[in-house]
Amino acid sequence: MDPKYPGVTDTIINMGDCWDTSLLAQRKEEIISITLQNSSMHQRSKRYLSACGALYEDTIRVSQGSVNEKKAVNFASNLSKRFFGGKSSGRRGNEKVRLLSGITPEGLVYFEDTISSQCDNVYFIEDEYNAVGSLLLTELKGHALDAGLDVVGCYCPIDPLHKMDALLIPSIDLAFAVTNSWQPLSSIEPYRTIHARRFIDNSLLSTRRQRLSFNRKTQRILLNESIAYLAMAKAIHDQLEFLYADCMDYSKADDIYEKIIAEILAR
Repeated sequence: MDPKYPGVTDTIINMGDCWDTSLLAQRKEEIISITLQNSSMHQRSKRYLSACGALYEDTIRVSQGSVNEKKAVNFASNLSKRFFGGKSSGRRGNEKVRLLSGITPEGLVYFEDTISSQCDNVYFIEDEYNAVGSLLLTELKGHALDAGLDVVGCYCPIDPLHKMDALLIPSIDLAFAVTNSWQPLSSIEPYRTIHARRFIDNSLLSTRRQRLSFNRKTQRILLNESIAYLAMAKAIHDQLEFLYADCMDYSKADDIYEKIIAEILAR
């Protein structure tokens, strides 16, 4: 985080003052080599993830072509009237944006327990091809905000600017979450399940299943490759951390700690 008002309300603590630069200089070539290797692994991971994202976007576009959007929007509107109809505080609600899932060196991680810990009543939106889920969540979010409810919008790490994975409304103990083979949410017992197929023209979708199946299989391969390179980058970064930890003057770190504590207590 960069300081908003440096030296006024925010203070920069430079732990780089604790480096033993003479020891670091002795390991210059090794540090440069490892840093470049780490950067290379990250760049490869990003390229695979970018390719996976392109297929992901293609899958959504192909599947959305089979969706009765008007029916989905009307469904979200009726559901909103049921849950949010009598909720009006005279103000528009606020949205907090959060990520429940992430692509990590350990694989695809989804903190689904957060959903059930925040809301007892969870509606699943079963949507294998991500055709309807994000549309329903976006519509529900708009209605909830109009009703003055504060919400938590949880977005997809592959497409965080556009696609929602879950919508939490803690004040009324209600959540909606997309579930499929990518995010099965197996630890949650749903209150109700909304099936995406009710909004989809199956005969139209069936003509596109071969393409969708290819996309899904290839996405898995690309995502696994991206994760593999992330794991390599993590292993390399661990080497770098070990080198720097070995070249720290921890007595200087203790001095900085004591100085900060003294300044806080003096206030």
